[in-house]
Amino acid sequence: MGWDGKDKRGHKRYGVRDSTVVFRKGGFFAFAKPASPTYLLLNLSVTGCHFICREELAIGTRLFLTIDTPAGRSSIRARGVTVWARRSDAQDAWHIGVTFTKVGARSKNLLKNLLDGAILDNIEISTRAYMKQIEKL
Repeated sequence: MGWDGKDKRGHKRYGVRDSTVVFRKGGFFAFAKPASPTYLLLNLSVTGCHFICREELAIGTRLFLTIDTPAGRSSIRARGVTVWARRSDAQDAWHIGVTFTKVGARSKNLLKNLLDGAILDNIEISTRAYMKQIEKL
């Protein structure tokens, strides 16, 4: 069954400029696996995130994420699972949606403080803006 066009998220997503994500695939022993390259984070909520990735991630892929933001003094760490993936030919990349399955107390606090101060909603990113951001990484 395809998407019915209704947003089923329980929490609002916020765009946070110049934010990045790095992930490791896997479950419990993810820390022992190599980290991905740094990717551009497009939006974030208390329950998940959306980022651009050069590789396809299958739905159900378990991830250990490290999210860095310009406002953050330290990284937000969370476990999550890929819930959707969409190819973007214009950006030669994949849009990846992740739901968080575990966020520690410290990271929950950092995330809450970040989102409380977020002023950006649904950042639309053009191909030009995407390429400009990727060049910074």
